[in-house]
Order: sequence, then structure tokens, then C-alpha cells
Amino acid sequence: MKKFKLPLLLTTLWLLLGQSLVCIFGGAFYELGCLIYWYGIKGFEGHPAIETIEMIVALIIFQVVVVHIARAVSIIFTITAAIASLAIWKKVKLDFFLLFTPISALLLWYGYDHFVPSYRLMNDARPPYQHGLTWARFGIAWLVETIIAIGYWLPLRKTKI
Repeated sequence: MKKFKLPLLLTTLWLLLGQSLVCIFGGAFYELGCLIYWYGIKGFEGHPAIETIEMIVALIIFQVVVVHIARAVSIIFTITAAIASLAIWKKVKLDFFLLFTPISALLLWYGYDHFVPSYRLMNDARPPYQHGLTWARFGIAWLVETIIAIGYWLPLRKTKI
């Protein structure tokens, strides 16, 4: 069986833009799940489906912007880890890549805690956001970074230089 080799241009584009695409698709699947739950199970009384779909598209764009602001430092760190793996082993190894996800999760938490502006709806009854790192926030950030790392790694797994 012949080994599949990505062209250098596609590999370079994926190294630079792959995390953004993973975040966009992740946000789309998350909002699709919300759409199914809220519209399909709970139902929107008096709201047509097209309004709901328009709102989901707006929320996806909003979430992508928020995630990119929060991951500004983490994106550079993950690209550096992928390039280092390519330089050392001539391919991107998943275990090496996942080794850096806790550090990347801390960078994600820091970016969210310090760079993302506090936004709230006027009818939001939750208490104000408390800054600081907790185990729950670290766990969520680590889960998000692990999902993004695996999604980013999948097209790169067959890449050899």
C-alpha cells in the first residue's frame, strides 16, 4: 500500500490554520446540539425555525471569535509543538503532542481569564464572573485543548518530511 503524503503547501496551511478550522467545526457541532435540544426537545413557542437557525449561526461566529481571543497564546504554542515534533521525528507524534496539552490548557485558561472581555446579557441572573483558576476550569480547558489537539493532529498524522 502506497503511503499518502500531503503536499508541503497543504501541510503548511494546515499547520497555520488547522486549529481555527477545528474550533469552527467544534463550535458548529456544539451549537447544532443546542439547536436540537432547545428547538427539538423543549420547543420554541412562537419562534419560527429560521430565526433559531439565524441565531445559531450568529452564536457560532461569536464563539469562534471568543475562542480565538482566548487561544491567542495557545495557538502559537501548539504550532510550535507540531513543528518541533516534525523536526525531531520527521512526523507529528500524538503522544508528544498530548504531552503539551496541560500547558496549553493553562494558556487557554489564562487567555480566557485575562483577554476575553466580560459579556453578559441584561437578563442574566448568574453572579459576576470570578477570576482565578479552579480545578473545574482547568479540567474544561484541558478537555477543550485535548479535543483541539486531536482534531489538529488527525490530518498531520501521515505527514512526513
